[in-house]
Amino acid sequence: MKKARLLIYLCALLVCTVAGSVEVSADTALNITQVTSKDNINIGDKFDLTLQLNTATTDDTKLIISASSFYVRDGLISRSVKNKASVTIPLECKNLDDDKITITFDYPNDTSTKETLSLDLLPNSSDSSSTPTDTKKYAPKLAIVNESVPSTMAGNNLELDLEVKNTGSYTAKDIVVEFVPPTDENFKYEISTISLVDKVAKLKKEETAKLSYAIAVKSTTPPKTYKCTIKYTYSNLYGDVTKDEQDIYIKVTKGYPAIDLAVTDVTTTPAVVNAGEEVNLTLKVNNNAGMKTVNKVTLSLEGLAKDGVSGFSMTNGVNSKDILNLSPQEKGNEVTFSLLAGSDLKKGSYPLTLVMKYMDTEHEEKEIKKEIYINVNSDSDKSTDITIQNVAAPTGRITYGKSFKVGLDIQNTGEADLKDVVVTATGVDNTVMMPMSQNVQVVENLAVGASQHLTFLFQASDLAETKNYLINFEVKGKSDKDKETPTFSQYVGVSVEGKQKEDDNSTTSKPIIIISDFVINPKIVNAGETFDVKLTFMNTHRDKKIENIKVSFSAEKTTDTDAQKVGSVFTPVDTSSTFHIEEIGPKQTAEHEVTFFTIPSAPAKVHNLDVTFYYEYKGADGKILTETLYDAVRATVVQPSRFITSDIRVPETVFVQEPVNISLEISNTGKTTLDNFTVAVEGFGSSNSRQYLGNLEPGNTTYYDVDIFAEQPGDVTGNLIFSYTKPDGSDEIVKKEIKTMAQEMQMPDMSEMETGNFDQMKPEEKKSNKMLYIIGGSIAGIIILIIIIVIIRKRKKKKELEFDE
Repeated sequence: MKKARLLIYLCALLVCTVAGSVEVSADTALNITQVTSKDNINIGDKFDLTLQLNTATTDDTKLIISASSFYVRDGLISRSVKNKASVTIPLECKNLDDDKITITFDYPNDTSTKETLSLDLLPNSSDSSSTPTDTKKYAPKLAIVNESVPSTMAGNNLELDLEVKNTGSYTAKDIVVEFVPPTDENFKYEISTISLVDKVAKLKKEETAKLSYAIAVKSTTPPKTYKCTIKYTYSNLYGDVTKDEQDIYIKVTKGYPAIDLAVTDVTTTPAVVNAGEEVNLTLKVNNNAGMKTVNKVTLSLEGLAKDGVSGFSMTNGVNSKDILNLSPQEKGNEVTFSLLAGSDLKKGSYPLTLVMKYMDTEHEEKEIKKEIYINVNSDSDKSTDITIQNVAAPTGRITYGKSFKVGLDIQNTGEADLKDVVVTATGVDNTVMMPMSQNVQVVENLAVGASQHLTFLFQASDLAETKNYLINFEVKGKSDKDKETPTFSQYVGVSVEGKQKEDDNSTTSKPIIIISDFVINPKIVNAGETFDVKLTFMNTHRDKKIENIKVSFSAEKTTDTDAQKVGSVFTPVDTSSTFHIEEIGPKQTAEHEVTFFTIPSAPAKVHNLDVTFYYEYKGADGKILTETLYDAVRATVVQPSRFITSDIRVPETVFVQEPVNISLEISNTGKTTLDNFTVAVEGFGSSNSRQYLGNLEPGNTTYYDVDIFAEQPGDVTGNLIFSYTKPDGSDEIVKKEIKTMAQEMQMPDMSEMETGNFDQMKPEEKKSNKMLYIIGGSIAGIIILIIIIVIIRKRKKKKELEFDE
């Protein structure tokens, strides 16, 4: 019966519009007349909406109002329509996000029956005065609000799941969103979906919609962050169209290249070549990091000498070798070049360039170049200033993971003193032979005939195989005239017992992550300052990727007893000490850069910056396994050097060649030792033009005493030059200016002094110096005193004669 009554109501309603300002749309037969109190509805307008019912209800039917863009002025969103032919609802427009008002009829005797009627209210764009209203000001605003940057590896599909949001105050409709791929010429892609255009019917204020696009990024695309463009076209409720653009970014990481050639096991026979001898250069080429077989690789050498005297030349005239069908599974193919070392070659290390040409999978010719160095020894070379002697290395086999020392003596065999001799120790395979101490050492001074012993600490990593590995010592320096000495190298072999590994093709082998390279800028870190660390992480496994990688830094703690100085030596700047890497493919790398602050109280030494890796990988049964590994980066920290001196006092005027004493206190006010502290005099003659004061410890005071003199009359300006060696090995020079007026010493004329005629002295001579006045006055006083004594004695004698008479 109630449902029949509802049907009668629905069939009885009549729809009409007043002044064309309100439209009615409903999928029901209710006859409702809507009447507004004004012709135009804009934000802030108040009006009455009258719903006139054709037949009044006899039961307690409730009318419920719901409207997001309007609110009921009397606050009654639910009211009874019992025995009412019409209902007036006082409304106010608060925004134009939604053009609908929903009216729900709720029947109390049958709670399962509710009828809903939606009424479209389209505000008029002209007011009663016929003055046009600028409806464009009711424009919505769309934006992509994804927080993370989409990322993919080169050679994979980039799945773009974007979220577009209406961040404005007004509803947007008829929305068209187009994804425009990067215009960078290096970005190579193909469209994986039917279209890069998506459509959304309507977005109210703060509403969002999901968009999906897909493109295939080619393997030749370089790893980089690329800029894309999102183009919007949409309109507001009045039909005013808006076109807008937004830049978003996508990240492409290094993927699995189809062909990736590498050169390993470069050896020469003999290991050190003498000038004029033949040598076989042997190397191995592999494609282990690639994904597909390369059909043909052609190898040749660049940098060969044409005359066969000043460089290396081919002994058989053939400078081309081919490798056919090199697959990723092969461990590598050996190639040997037969060379002749020129008879004029001096001792040192000489580069040749290995050129590898091949056709990639897209039938484009590719070329890879790699530098190769060959050691040359020449007994006839008498000009070499430095020699390496007594190279020391472990005689037995070193177990992987254990540290060991290598050492050598460098000797100055030239005819001039040397300075700033730099010795670098590097593992030929730097992923296996890793330095555990500073691998660059500097000898500041090396006198003729003198030698210096240097020691370096290394460790063989988990990647080591059971075989012999080379460590290269490279030496270069300067003469005391800043002339560069020839750079030369020498190798030492270390026998390593590698880790027992499973078959490389086994699915049960565990992937390892290492720090394959790191760069600290600046290389020497000042306490109290920031420095950057750029790290390269490498997945050493040949066919397994690692995922969900968490990398954490933990700096070593200070041992200072001062409570304010306890804590980490290094602190990350504007970032966390932990960061995340999504994945690293087999034999691939990922880079990350962090800025650290060094606490001012950090001791001057080499500090460890410990790195912890936590990551996941798939086991043989497909289950996710986890692993935690540790590594470290080492940073050399130095304290700033400072010193102060007591006041430097020099008389305003001096005589030429007259010594003046300067005595100073010099105090080390810094936190580091000032080595080889020296003071020199510049611009003046001195009793000791250069004085060595030794090493000045922090907080200590030393003394400096010297006699200086002007060598020429006039204004004399010079310097006291303080020099010392800082903890990082560099020299610090500080100059403090000293100046005075020097003049010649002028003596008075002796004949004038004897006659006592001092008044006839020239005015210039009187003004020459205060010392002249003192000397002249003293002599005149003595003469006057003698005259007085003579006169007194004569008078006394005369009186005695008169008394006798």
